[in-house]
Parts: sequence; C-alpha cells; structure tokens
Amino acid sequence: MNMMFTLCLLLCATLALGKMPPEVSTVCVPVISGPHTRCQREASVTVPGAFLSQCDPQGQYLPTQCWEATGYCWCVNAAGEEVQGTRTPPGQPRPNCAVRPLTLCEQRRASVTATVAGAYVPQCDSQGRFLPTQCWESTGQCWCVNAAGEMVPGTMTSQGQPRPNCAGSTPTLPGHPLTMCEWWRAGVSHLPGSFQPQCDSQGQFLPIQCWEATGQCWCINRAEEVVLGTLTPRGRPRPSCTGLSQTSCERLRASASQVPGAYVPQCDSEGRFLPTQCRVSTGQCWCVNAAGDEVPGTLTSPGQTRPTCPVRLMTRCEFWSASVSHLPGAYVPQCDSQGQFLPTQCRVSTGQCWCVTPAGEMVSGTLTSQGQPRPNCAGSTPTLPGHPLTMCEWWRAGVSHRPGSFQPQCDSQGQFLPIQCWEATGQCWCINRAEEVVLGTLTPRGRPRPSCTGLSQTSCERLRASASQVPGAYVPQCDSEGRFLPTQCRVSTGQCWCVNAAGDEVPGTLTSPGQTRPTCPVRLLTRCEFWSASVSHLPGAYIPQCDSQGSFFPTQCWVSTGQCWCVTPAGEVVPGTVTPAGQERHSCTDRPQTLCEERRTAGATVAGAYVPQCDSQGQFLPTQCRVSTGQCWCVTPAGEMVSGTLTPQGQPRPNCAGSTPTLPGHPLTMCEWWRAGVSHLPGSFQPQCDSQGQFLPIQCWEATGQCWCINRAEEVVLGTLTPRGQPRPSCTGLSQTSCERLRASASQVPGAYVPQCDSEGRFLPTQCRVSTGQCWCVNAAGDEVPGTLTSPGQTRPTCPVRLMTRCEFWSASVSHLPGAYVPQCDSQGQFLPTQCRVSTGQCWCVTPAGEMVSGTLTPQGQPRPNCAGSTPTLPSHPLTMCEWWRAGVSHRPGSFQPQCDSQGQFLPIQCWEATGQCWCINRAEEVVLGTLTPRGQPRPSCTGLSQTSCERLRASASQVPGAYVPQCDSEGRFLPTQCRVSTGQCWCVNAAGDEVPGTLTSPGQTRPTCPVRLLTRCEFWSASVSHLPGAYIPQCDSQGSFFPTQCWVSTGQCWCVTPAGEVVPGTVTPAGQERHSCTDRPQTLCEERRTAGATVAGAYVPQCDSQGQFLPTQCWESTGQCWCVNAAGEMVPGTLTPQGQPRPSCADRPQTRCELWRASVSQLPGAYVPQCDAQGQFLPTQCRVSTGQCWCVTPAGEVVSGTLTSQGQPRPTCTGVLPPYPPTVPTLPDRPQTLCEQRRASVTVAGAYVPQCDSQGQFLPTQCWESTGQCWCVNAAGEMVPGTLTPQGQPRPSCADRPQTRCELWRASVSHLPGAYVPQCDSQGQFLPTQCRVSTGQCWCVTPAGEVVSGTLTSQGQPRPTCTGVLPPYPPTVPTLPDRPQTLCEQRRASGTVAGAYVPQCDSQGQFLPTQCQESTGQCWCVTPAGEVVSGTLTPQGQPRPNCAGLSPTSCERLRASASQVPGAYVPQCDSEGRFLPTQCRVSTGQCWCVNAAGDEVPGTLTSPGQTRPTCPVRLMTRCEFWSASVSHLPGAYIPQCDSQGRFFPTQCWVSTGQCWCVTPAGEVVPGTVTPAGQERHSCTDRPQTLCEQRRTGVMVAGAYVPQCDSQGQFLPTQCWESTGQCWCVNAAGEVVPGTLTPQGQPRPNCAVRPQTYCEYWRSGVTAPGAYLPQCDSEGRFLPTQCWSSIGHCWCVNGAGDGISGTLTPPGQPKPNCEVVPLTFCQLWRNSVTPLPGALVPQCDPQGQFQPTQCWRTSSDSSGYCGCFSPAGEAIPGTQTPPGQPRPSCA
Repeated sequence: MNMMFTLCLLLCATLALGKMPPEVSTVCVPVISGPHTRCQREASVTVPGAFLSQCDPQGQYLPTQCWEATGYCWCVNAAGEEVQGTRTPPGQPRPNCAVRPLTLCEQRRASVTATVAGAYVPQCDSQGRFLPTQCWESTGQCWCVNAAGEMVPGTMTSQGQPRPNCAGSTPTLPGHPLTMCEWWRAGVSHLPGSFQPQCDSQGQFLPIQCWEATGQCWCINRAEEVVLGTLTPRGRPRPSCTGLSQTSCERLRASASQVPGAYVPQCDSEGRFLPTQCRVSTGQCWCVNAAGDEVPGTLTSPGQTRPTCPVRLMTRCEFWSASVSHLPGAYVPQCDSQGQFLPTQCRVSTGQCWCVTPAGEMVSGTLTSQGQPRPNCAGSTPTLPGHPLTMCEWWRAGVSHRPGSFQPQCDSQGQFLPIQCWEATGQCWCINRAEEVVLGTLTPRGRPRPSCTGLSQTSCERLRASASQVPGAYVPQCDSEGRFLPTQCRVSTGQCWCVNAAGDEVPGTLTSPGQTRPTCPVRLLTRCEFWSASVSHLPGAYIPQCDSQGSFFPTQCWVSTGQCWCVTPAGEVVPGTVTPAGQERHSCTDRPQTLCEERRTAGATVAGAYVPQCDSQGQFLPTQCRVSTGQCWCVTPAGEMVSGTLTPQGQPRPNCAGSTPTLPGHPLTMCEWWRAGVSHLPGSFQPQCDSQGQFLPIQCWEATGQCWCINRAEEVVLGTLTPRGQPRPSCTGLSQTSCERLRASASQVPGAYVPQCDSEGRFLPTQCRVSTGQCWCVNAAGDEVPGTLTSPGQTRPTCPVRLMTRCEFWSASVSHLPGAYVPQCDSQGQFLPTQCRVSTGQCWCVTPAGEMVSGTLTPQGQPRPNCAGSTPTLPSHPLTMCEWWRAGVSHRPGSFQPQCDSQGQFLPIQCWEATGQCWCINRAEEVVLGTLTPRGQPRPSCTGLSQTSCERLRASASQVPGAYVPQCDSEGRFLPTQCRVSTGQCWCVNAAGDEVPGTLTSPGQTRPTCPVRLLTRCEFWSASVSHLPGAYIPQCDSQGSFFPTQCWVSTGQCWCVTPAGEVVPGTVTPAGQERHSCTDRPQTLCEERRTAGATVAGAYVPQCDSQGQFLPTQCWESTGQCWCVNAAGEMVPGTLTPQGQPRPSCADRPQTRCELWRASVSQLPGAYVPQCDAQGQFLPTQCRVSTGQCWCVTPAGEVVSGTLTSQGQPRPTCTGVLPPYPPTVPTLPDRPQTLCEQRRASVTVAGAYVPQCDSQGQFLPTQCWESTGQCWCVNAAGEMVPGTLTPQGQPRPSCADRPQTRCELWRASVSHLPGAYVPQCDSQGQFLPTQCRVSTGQCWCVTPAGEVVSGTLTSQGQPRPTCTGVLPPYPPTVPTLPDRPQTLCEQRRASGTVAGAYVPQCDSQGQFLPTQCQESTGQCWCVTPAGEVVSGTLTPQGQPRPNCAGLSPTSCERLRASASQVPGAYVPQCDSEGRFLPTQCRVSTGQCWCVNAAGDEVPGTLTSPGQTRPTCPVRLMTRCEFWSASVSHLPGAYIPQCDSQGRFFPTQCWVSTGQCWCVTPAGEVVPGTVTPAGQERHSCTDRPQTLCEQRRTGVMVAGAYVPQCDSQGQFLPTQCWESTGQCWCVNAAGEVVPGTLTPQGQPRPNCAVRPQTYCEYWRSGVTAPGAYLPQCDSEGRFLPTQCWSSIGHCWCVNGAGDGISGTLTPPGQPKPNCEVVPLTFCQLWRNSVTPLPGALVPQCDPQGQFQPTQCWRTSSDSSGYCGCFSPAGEAIPGTQTPPGQPRPSCA
C-alpha cells in the first residue's frame, strides 16, 4: 500500500505540472490556523489520544461529542458543557442529543463564559431557567431576579454581606410566564395587520422576522435589535441572517473608531450600552439609557468623579418600543418616564388608538379608527367610521376629485410603487425607500421611463455621502430608513442641534461644545407635511399648505391652476367647494363672508390685482389703495369709488371725509424727466421715449453705440446688450422682470426661496420662504430690509410700500449698463449733492431734482467739486485704466502690456507678446477662465464671454440647495454686503469676494454696513493679471496703495516703485540678489508685520513707535479690540478688551515661558495647560486636568523624574525637590538649539516621550520613554533603529555610538519597497564589494561609495562577478564629498546604482536633463528641474521620445499656476528650485502655516490674520517622508502618508488603486487589513486572518503574486499579478478559474459569473476514453468519495482532490466511508496558483504541510529562487538564494 501511495504522489506531481490526471492523490491533514472559538481551540489539541472537541462549520459545539480514544459519547450544551446523565460507554448507541434551543439564561451564559474574563455569568437551573438568586463572582455582589432575569429592585447585596433571601421574591408577569417573544405576540393578536413576532419552540425570537401584512422581512441580532440593512420588501428574497450579530452599540463603536478623538461607545458582553459612558479624548463622562442617549444632567467635566449611573433594565414597553422602531408603519408602544405602558396607545401609521392593561394588552372594545376621538381609557369607548388606508391609498383617494392632479400609484399592499407617473403631464420619476423623489430621475413626456432599480439613497444619505468627502464638514446622521435623526452634531466642532424632518435646523436648539445635547422630540410628519414634501419636486403639482403644527389649512389652492377649495382636518376635499381660477373662493370658516371679504378672496388669487382692505368686521375701510400701482381712493360702505378721490402714485392719500388732494409739479413721465435731467451731461445716455412719454422697448446709447432691451418693469433685459457695429437686439417677447427671472430659476431648486412678484413683475414688499416659514420685508430691488426677518410661526412683518424716488429709479434703471452714469442716492432716496461717474472719473454738483449745476464738472484725477459753489480744475492727462497700465509697464522688458482701443478701453482679446499667450476678458475686465491659449495655437473666440467671477460662482452655487449664492451687481461684481439665505448670516466682502474679517453677523442681527470703496489702480491692476500664469502681480497695502517694494514672483526680480506704481530707475535686482531697501533703514519686526498685515483688508495691523518697536498697547481697528503685548509683539494673556470698553493699561514686563506656553495651549481640549504663579513662573507642582496626573517641574518647566502620580493618588510633594526658583527665566546658550534640543523643548504633554540629548545637544544613542518603559536605539537624526525596541522590564538595547553609514541608511530607506534593490552591508556598515538584486537575480561590483563598477553586471543564472581586486581597499570611513555639493540629480544617480533600475540623466552642471529614460523598460518621460515627472509625457517602449521643451513646473509651481486661476485662492509659495517654502501664507485671509516637503499643512501651525507667522524649522526627513519623496514622482505609485512628525499614519491608502490598510510604526503592512476601493476601511484592530490574508502575508519574495483581499479578508473575484500584468478569476477558496487568465495588456476578465472550481476545471479537461473523471458536487467541490469507473477503484479525497492514504478499495468491494476533510494551508495555496505561469507554487509534504525548502521557478526550464519557509508558510528572512546558487539548508 505504501508503494501504491508513493506512486500516487508521483502521479499527483505530474498532474500539478499539467501532464495528466491522477488516479489517486495525496494525504490531507487539516491545519487550523488561528482558531478563534473555544470549540476550535479545543479541537486543535495535538496531544496523542487527547479528547478533541467536535465543532460545526461555524465553530460551535456539535450537540453530540465523542472521545475516539475511549469510545465514550455524551451531549453538551451550547457552551460545550456536558449534560448530566447523557454519557454512554463504548459499544452502546450514542445518546440522542436533540438540540433544545437555548433559553435566555443559557444564551446569556454562553455569550460571556468564553469571551469576557471576570464578567457576570448568569446561573441557570437544569431547565435553563434563571436561578432566583444570582451572584457576580468577581465582585461578590448578589441579588434576586425575576423569571426574565431582571433584577428585583432593592435586593442587591455587597461583597461580604449575606446573600438575599429570594424565596418568593421573584415576581411573575401578569398572567402567564410567557417569554418576551410569546408575550409580545399575544399582545398584538387583536391588532389587524400589525407585526406579530415569530418565536421558536422555546419562545425565543427567530433570527429572521417577517411582517405578513407588508411582506417585509429582516434579521435581528443577539441583543434582539433589528439588523440595519437587512429589511427586504415584499417579493424580494428573504435576507440571510447568518453571522449578523453586531448590536447598535457595537456598530457605533466600530464606526467611531475610525475617527481620531471621536467618542467611542463602551458596550457590555451582550453588545448593549454600558450605563456610564466616557469620551477618552476629553475626559468627560455621562449616563446613558438603553438606547445610548445621554441622560440630561449627568455630564461631568474632566477631572470630576464619574457619575453614578444606576442600571435600570428595559421594561417590556421599552423593549418592545426599541425593537420595532426601525419598522416603517409598525405599531410602536408609548411608554411613560418609568417605562410603563401609557393607558392609551395609538398606531401612528393607521391613526388607530386603544386602551391597554398595565401589561400592554389591549382592552377589548376600545379600538378607535383614524379621525375619531381617542378612547377614554377609564371606560368609554367611542367608535370611529372609516378605513385603515395606507398613506398611498389615502393620498390617492384625497385627490380623486381634482381632474388632472397627480394620483400616486400603489401596489397591492397599498405601498408606493418605486416608479410614479403623472398622467396629465406624462412625467415619470423614481421614489426611494423613504418615499422621497429621487433627484435626476424626472423624465418628460415622450421619453423612456427612468430605471428605478437601486435608487434607494435618501436626502439624508445623499448629503451624508457628499459631506463625507470634505474634511471637517458637517456630516448628517441618518436613521435606518435614511431619514434625518432629530438630533444632529458636527463632530469637528462639538456643536449639536435639532432638525426637522427635512434636515433644517430648529432655531434656538444649537448647543456649544461641551454642553449637553439638546433634547429633540421626534415629531413624525403629519399627513399634510408628508404630502407636501413628497410633491415639492414636481413642477406644477398641487402642494398642500400646512400650518406650523402640520395641520392642513382649511383653504387650499393649486398655484399652477388657480383652483381653490376647502378641506377637512384630514385634508379631504369638501365636496362642492372647488372653484376654478379667477372665481370667488369659498369661505371655509363658519361665518358667511361679507362683500368685502368675498372680493378680497377673489382678488387674492390674481397676482398684482386690487385686493380690498376690510376692517375686523369684514366691512370696507373708507380709504382703499392698490399696492401694485400706488393709487388710493375713497369708497362708499358698498365699496364703490367716490368720484374725484383717486390720487396717483407718490401723492398723499385722499382725506375720505371729502377732500381730494391734487398732485404737485410737472406732468412729465419718468422717461421724459430722465431725458431732460441728463441733457447737460456730454456723452451720457439719454433714454428714448415714445409719443406717450413711455420708454421705447429698445434703447441705444449714441456715445458708445450700444443697444439693449427693457422689459415692462423698465429694467434692462440681461443678455440683450449689443456693442457698436453689431445688429440691434430683437426686443419682442422679452418681458421677464428681475423678480420673475429669480422666481423661475429658484423654482428649479427644491426648498429654495422663491420670490413673490406682483402683476407688474415687481417684488412684493413682503417675501416668505415656504420651506422654512420665515418672512421679511424687501426693497424695490428685492433686497432684505434688515431687522424685518420673522421666524416660523410668528406674525408676518408689516412692510410699508415706499415707492422708488426718481434717484432710486434712475439708479436701478442704468445699473446694468457698462460705463453708464449711475446716480448716487442717500438713505431717503434723494440725490446726493455731489455726483460722480465711475467710468470717467468726472464729478459735478446737482440740484435736489438731480439736474447738473452748470460749471461744476471736474475731470478725472482732480478733487471733487465743493457743491457749495467752488469748481476746482484738474491737472494732467485723463488716461483710461488701460492706457495708464500700458504706460506703467513700458519700462519692464517682457512684461504684459495691455492692448487698448481708440477710446482707451481694453480690447476683448489680450495677448502677451513675450509668451505668445492670448485670452479673453469680460465686461468687468476680468480674465475669462478657459480662454488662455498657448503660443502657436489659434487665438480664442471672445464673442459672448461675459460672465464675471461673481456670476460664475453664483451659477455654480445655485445648483446646491442651501449653499451660499453670491450676490452680484449689474456689472457682475460682488456686492459689498453678502448674505447666505439658508442661515441668515451676512458679511462684507472685498472686490475679490473674500470675507472682510470681523463683519460676520448672526441670523436676526442687522446686516453689516459695508462701505463701497472703488478699486485703486494697484488693486485693479492686481485683480486684472492674477489669472495670468507668471505675470507680475502688484502688491498693494490695506488702502490699495502700492507697497514701496515690488517683486515679480515668477522671475525673482524686485524693485522700488513710486506711489503711482512706477519703477524707480536703478532699483531692479535679479533673482537671488539682495533686494534694495526702499526705505531709509531696515525694517523692524513690528514694521515687517505691519507691512505684511497691511496686505489683507480688515486684518490686524501692528502699531509701531518711531523706532519701529511695538507699542505696548495694540488695537485691531476692524474689531475694536485692544490688548497688551510684550517686546516681541506677543499678546499678554488677560489683557484683551472688547469693542467699546476702555483700553487696557499695559505694563512693560514681557511674558514668561510659563505664560507663553499657557497661552499657546489653552484653546486645545484636553491639553496640558501649565500653572503659573503671579510672576509668571512655573508652580513647582503641575497637574493635567484631563488625566488627573500630577508631577514636579524644574524652574524651566521640565518634568522632575520619578515624581509622576496617577489619577486618584496624592499629589507629589515638590518642596525641596529643586533649588529655589530664579527670579527670571534662565537665559539660553549662544549657539542655536540642535534638533534634539528643539524636539525636547517642544514636548508640552506630561507622559509624552522626551528625547534625551548629550552635552552637545545631540541625540543619545539609547532613547527611553519613561512612562512606558520602552527603550530603543536611534541614529544621528534621532530616528529609531529597526529591531532595537525593547519592552518594559527587559534590558536596554546595546546601541553603538557610531552614526549609520550610507549603506545602512540606504538599506533602511528601501527595505519596505517590494522588489526594490536593498544594499548588502558588512558589520561595519560598509557596502559589500559584491551586490545582488534578489528580484532580478543580477549581481555586480560596487565602489566603497556603493557606485556600480562598469562592466561587472551579471544576469540571472550567471556566476556572480569576482569583485576582489577590482577596487582599492575600502577606506575606514565614508569617503568625503567633492567641494561642490552634489545636486539632487547627482544624489539620485548615485543612489540608483541598481542594474536595470531607473538612473537619472544629468547635464554637466548636475541638473536633470529635461528628457529622462529607463533603459531596461524603454520608457521615456519629461521631468521638471526638480526631477518630478511631468504628467502625460510618459511614452512606452518603441514610441518617439516626448518633446520636453518648456515643460518645467514642479509640484509647487504646478499648483501655483492652477491656483492663480481662482480669485482669492491659496497660491503656494515656492523656492528657486520649485519646492514648497516651509512657511506658506494665504494672502486673501492673512493666515500662515508650516508645510512638509510635499506641501501638506503641519497640524497646529496655522496662525490667524495679524498673528506672527509660525517658525517652520527645516526638519530632516524621516523614513516615511524619505519613502514618500522617493516615489512621489512615479505615476500611480503608492505614496506613504506621514503625520506632522514624519511618522507613518496607522492607516495608509493607495490613491491610484483606492486600497487602504493598516501599518506598523515601521510602515510595514498589517496582514489582513488591505481593503479595496469603495469598501469600508479597517479600524486597524486585531482579528484572525482569513485564508486570503494568510497567503498575502506569506508572500515574502519580491515580484511574487500577492493575493488581493476585500475588507473582510476574502479573495476578490478578480486577481492580478502586478509584476506580470496577468489577471484571472478565482473562486471563494482563491483557486484559479481555468480559462480566465488574460495576458498583460488585455482587458481584465469578467468574474461576475460563478467561476469554475478546480474540480470542474479538471473534469472539463478530461477527454480520453476510460480516463479518471473527478466527481464534483453542486458547488463544484470534490465529492469526498471518488471512483474510477473504468477500473472500479474508489478512494477518499480531501478538499483539493488529493487521495487519502489507506482508503483505496479494489473493484467489487464496498466504497470507503469518506468524511469531508478540509485542505491544509499549503494545499489551498498550491491549488490556487498552480495554473499561473511563473507563480510561486508551494511544495507540500505528504501531510499537506509546507516543505521547509521552497523554490520558485519562473519557467519550467529555470532554476529560480529558493528559500526557507516556516510551518505556517511564512518566508524566513535572509534565507533566499538567487537562481544558480545552491539551495539553502533549511533543516
């Protein structure tokens, strides 16, 4: 038999090479890698003859257990404990262990006995019931419980006390001892259509629950909570509930663990919330109820004692309520504050109510239907008519009387169909599971209906998904149905608030960080609100009007049809009350309408119509007015006009006791009056009037040749302005006014504010936002009148109609005309006495009627006239801005010189001669984005490109509901006052649209007064060229004046300028040279900051004395705040005074180190804040409030070793520990601080790691962390030496003092890169003379500096070169560098000495050649001067090299160029090499921060406007930073993410693939944590590895195939081999699906269909008659018994199809009895990769274990690599041998 088995092994080996199928295969013994259940652990015992537990596939105990060595069998419970009396001796039948479902006591016992050490384990009797007395062994407490295991209040005894007497103290439930499931089922049996839980034979909840009435099914977890995401609708397959055990607490815990510093809930062994919860990052603690909600009033601050939170088990009412709250339409019991059933219960979804007993059972005969009064649960039982319709059916019935209205389509259960169509309009759309319209699915008539499959995302979920992409943004919290949770919080700020069902904030509920969350009652949507929300997205649909309580208004109207009708409180139409458009509405109140009320109702349906004014009795007021025309008159009691009393607009109302006033003045029309008023202004626009004196619909300006249209409201029609020489516009049909235009655009945005217009298209004086209920007054332009905003539910404001004055009308009419004169009016609308024309700079005096005073006109540049009579003249030339700019740059060779037309205006197309670039400018003289064309390309077409920056931002923001939409003036420029309608906040902006600091007002406050300051020449010039890459951008101070020193960033030149911005001759300095001092003496720090602060409008500008030193008192003009500063300009804490208070009295003493430290960290939650005495010195005893730790410090604030005490311990006695404190802060040494000293000084947190430095300030080679006891070795840069970390209690490592050599540094930096060349160093750290690259098998000789010796390279399989004598003896130290420092190119060239690797090509100066090529691959690409790859230039082998002329920007320069296109954006500052400067600033805000080499912000370094810029030291790169910088140039490469200290972030992601994983502190991948793109990231916590993760971990050979696993560690269905480019499909076991292998360059295979298994593949390949044909089961797995039909042999196989020794039976004998034997890890791996050419196919021994020596052959005729492997299949580092060398000895 042994010979036969050996033959079988040989045949199997032949099969593995693809030769022929075997008759018999190899032995398999299961290897359990990483068992995690108790049963699996007991089953993995390897002691011969020991008892091995038998487990099911889930790792749980089988009910019958047998000991094979003794023959005994017995029954066990779920915890594996033997059931007494079931043991049978050998030879007798096994016991019948029918599985009795675990009772609640046994379930709880099983869940804690094997998982939580020291936890409370319930004690059960022989029937599985709770013993009446329960004790917690680890605490000694005992108590009584009832039959449900709930504690009997008052029976708890402490440790050492006698146990309570629980005889008879176990209360039973009213009636029967039912389980919770049975009791619940019995309690709802009287409610038709209600959900009735399904219970098993023991009365426990089945894991899958279904609602018969709705057809929905869902899973429940072990805490009997609904498992989110498992709810399936009728007609869909039931969910699979296996393994879905995560509770709400555990789910929140897992998600919160991904957010640093977030609150992570603490759960008990059942997965329920512990009653006391704490947030580690802040030290706060509080009590929670069973749902995890905070108990108000229990929050304790850091350092306080935790609150005592009594454990109150959920009552039946609370349990029932919590269990069904996730089910749409389910009956949710209402409980009182004690958790007892309220006597009256109602079902919200049906409107039914009834009485219940204290046990929650329905009282027979008390059920009332919807719409009827609730029953009196003291005995009376009113009855209700009516039907239990669903919402869809109810809605459908409610609109059946309205022809053409939308009638929802319902399924057979009365639920909404996922696709809805409106028959009258032909529109169709989708609705999601929250019954919301799915945006973007609305299709018009005649188009195909939308596909509604998979469109389930709700509004909350959609907002959540989009906000998750924005760091720090508010991310809405949604419930299981995707609706907004009533309480919302912003994690990044700690603020919380209540929201309504639409997610809008409830005013007055916002709480600040640290305050208790607001209590937000859940008010379900009423029928009116639900109906309104469901159709608000449908154009023209009827939208019900609801009051503040959600009830239907008694009168309803359909806006699009004009129909009105009365409704019942349920929203049903009152028959006979429907009135068509234009007819009189019905009175839906009890008293009959009077004639005045009837006419008022009729007039209110027509926008702009006359609406009679009635008194409180409904009678006509004697004076009547028409709002839309301004006319007033007297009426009789019957409402008839009194002849001769009509007064036109603008005149006093008539005295309706008889007098009829007349109008004053001239009877000119507005057009005639305007024309007369400008006749004295040469070149001004003079309106054209018709014979009636009305404006002609087309207007033209003779001086400019422009023409345009005006609408019926006499507004300019946007888009009709035509320049000189073009045809006049056609003005037919262009009647839409501003109000109507805004109304039309806003109607497309759900929930947006839609303006209300009168019949003339003008804004109604009172405006309201329907979605929020807010109302306010507006002026004639539609702008909100400050202080008139009312909250929802308040009375609308009374908005008086003030007709526009002539000045206001004139101003509004011409504000749209470029260059036109726009009159300036005062607050009362009267003409200001001095008027100016912005476009020409002319000013003059006017009369009160706006007519020019002759002889007062002054030209541009001269002082304005004194309008009391004097008329100054103007000097010099009246150049236009274009002409002035052109003259101002004529001295700068190569600068951009604008092109002007004959009138001196900018031409619409501009070109830069020096660069060949051309672009368009719009009417605001801004560059039109996207029109910039490079040299050699056709010039852009600039026709019709008029949109300004403000208008562009407005258009894009209008697509986002609730977003801030900029307000622009008629020129398209930002209005100085901006407001966000959705929040009510307002602020001032500068000309670029940037917020002016200190001007933001909260909702309800008066808008800020924002003065309009015209752009100065400097500001205009700066704004006009900010979009041009490389252009010179003038720097202006806060007043818009030129800074005396100007620099051109792209060339590095600097020069001095005059106040007019002209270059001072002889001051231009080239890049790199010292700038000219454009002042008489060097600037001081105060003056430097003053100059920097003056660049930001509204920023804090320091005040300096005559010597340039800081004045001791500083004030911020824009905020009114004042404070004291020290000599360095730093604020003295406690001296800040708000606006309006007296300035502080500022002493001269500077801040001490303690005061400075305290001020810098006082804003950081949980940070250690030093305690200082009255003199600012450190108190000798210091404590950290958030942790409770205390310690002693030196006078310099350094921790005294050995004095640290933990929370709860007495504070240390610090008297006498140190010498007396010196009176002042010790002086610092003369030499600058070293890196070690800097890091040591920067440690401000007690218990943190503090570097240890020697007397010279260098890092000691051995470093230790006092608070953890760990020690390690570091190199000269303070970086940890890998492998030297020793834990607490072990001897410190022996750390040599010498610094790392070049070889060691190089080796350490690349050892983590798969396939990279890793240098080999000797014991002294010098390069070995012979170097090899394991991944390619190449070897070569190197110099002592590690450089390749030419001609010594040997290929794979060839003998290694002999490197002895090739070079002179190695020097004892690293060779010195030449006098000139190596350039970056030379450094990379020297480090890239690996054969076949990319070696940079440098020119004679050591700079990168612009074209770079990799010889081994034939690829070429372009690089910047910094050596960065220029995107899009990579060319494959065989194609022409790219043309790299002019492609030079680095990452910093590239970002700079792109950011320059966005007004006000942050533009990176780069050094002369194109690298990021360590300090970066945003000019538009004045903020500054530090960045790392990649340009990423260093956290904690951001300074506010007016503060000192941060000091950003240049720190040597850590291993993470070095790695990141080394691969950042490679397209698609993985770039490690480093923190601010240069350490690896624990979670790493590969941007180009979307994968994420966890890493060790050394940057090594944590096996099993890799998640593919789109899946949830791992929380970097431990869990057992899956098979895929094990294989992934086991791959240690560079270039080998590494399996790709999903977030659960399972094989992805498509696998690819990165080094070969091949891809293929795999099954769940990771086995290759035959026929799916695709070579490099071809599309990946489609692996959606279940692939063939190995058994099916083998079977399909057998074609020879009589050959062995494997037998597979329905899943494609090998059947455990295999037979060869043609010869009659049968045998057993394992899961891989390998024969099991000793099971072969000859023909004619019975088949062997074969059990299913799982594969070993080695066999699974071998089967998975066997079909892959060149893959590492492990060799397994007859037992299925890894052979100690493994070899990898790249082809059948190559020798390949070999190495030693552990029994777990892990490669042993250092044992790999390259091809051609002897195999390693792995015994």
